[in-house]
Amino acid sequence: AMQIRIYDITGRLVDNVELGGSPSVGANGKSAYEYAWNTSGQAAGTYMYVVRWSKDGAASQVLKKFAVLK
Repeated sequence: AMQIRIYDITGRLVDNVELGGSPSVGANGKSAYEYAWNTSGQAAGTYMYVVRWSKDGAASQVLKKFAVLK
């Protein structure tokens, strides 16, 4: 399973989703999940996301920043 949390620049959690099931396999042979975030209720600005997953009993996470332009 994979968890995605999206925060606004103040650190307020604005979305939280748990992706389950099997990931799809891309053209490069790597597994991937896809998630489209509906930004209609969100302001333009800078956001951060944390992606957490576990594979073979080992947990990992990534924190990144992105911008919403309207």
